Amino acid sequence: MARAALTGVLTNADLGSAALLRVARPDADGRRLLARAMDQLGMTGRAHDRLLRVARTLADLEGRDGLAGRHVAEALQFRGARAAAEP
Repeated sequence: MARAALTGVLTNADLGSAALLRVARPDADGRRLLARAMDQLGMTGRAHDRLLRVARTLADLEGRDGLAGRHVAEALQFRGARAAAEP
């Protein structure tokens, strides 16, 4: 709710790319993990944004303003679990 005035949306799922980049800036560890995932997993820009939305939600659940590497890592784990479950 606090970010709604800044972004114009109530949920992280509805964040557009520009708003997402304003509110989901990972720390140095998070940026490294994200870059490595993009390179090694061949993630698209769309997958990148989805990952950041999930990481932002995880940080929100902890009550954190910043996005840490652990949030990116956990979001990557969810992505891996989903990919493994798909045929």
